[in-house]
Amino acid sequence: MTRTIRTLRTTAGSILAEIGAAVGTFVAFTWLTGHLVIAGSRLLEWSTADSWVPEAGLWIGVLAVATTGTIWLEHGGSRYLRANAHAGRDFAWLGVCYLPILFLPAGYALWTLVDGPGFLINLYLAACVLCAGWLAFDGGLERLSLETAQFGWAFLVVLCAVLAVVTLESLLSLSSILETLLGAWILEPTVGAVAAVSIQLLALHVGFGEAP
Repeated sequence: MTRTIRTLRTTAGSILAEIGAAVGTFVAFTWLTGHLVIAGSRLLEWSTADSWVPEAGLWIGVLAVATTGTIWLEHGGSRYLRANAHAGRDFAWLGVCYLPILFLPAGYALWTLVDGPGFLINLYLAACVLCAGWLAFDGGLERLSLETAQFGWAFLVVLCAVLAVVTLESLLSLSSILETLLGAWILEPTVGAVAAVSIQLLALHVGFGEAP
């Protein structure tokens, strides 16, 4: 009886792991395809209003591409690419959540100093997914001696910092208080960039400053 229960638990765990990997892969592929489409439309200054393609049809196409990629990867594509077939969950966490937020302070600092076109944001988000694919599927984590949890800790530092700033600004008008106490210079873009870089360095130290 005990052996049967263990077998059932193992089987159920394997099924849930496979489902989680497939769902994660689909989410990441959808995120990647969607941002590539948005970046392309912004770069070409194209919109569905200027063509015969309805917006709903465009996003159905995005979902179809993501679905096709997920099915292919789950049914032999991972073996063809010699990729980790069970890394879909890490792929999604890294590409959709951890990497985009982790490097948000550096991106903010750069954006305050160099105002670039909007499609670069979408290309950055797409690049995060591609980087996550290398880390999760192609052994990048092992080669760099890193773990997904380390990215998670660094992500939490940035997320908490952003939430703290947004909350203080909403409830207490933080910018006005700082301007009153320290002067108008505290609201200069350069100061904001320095603060963002400081948060970035703190997040990297928390996540990767020590060996796991």
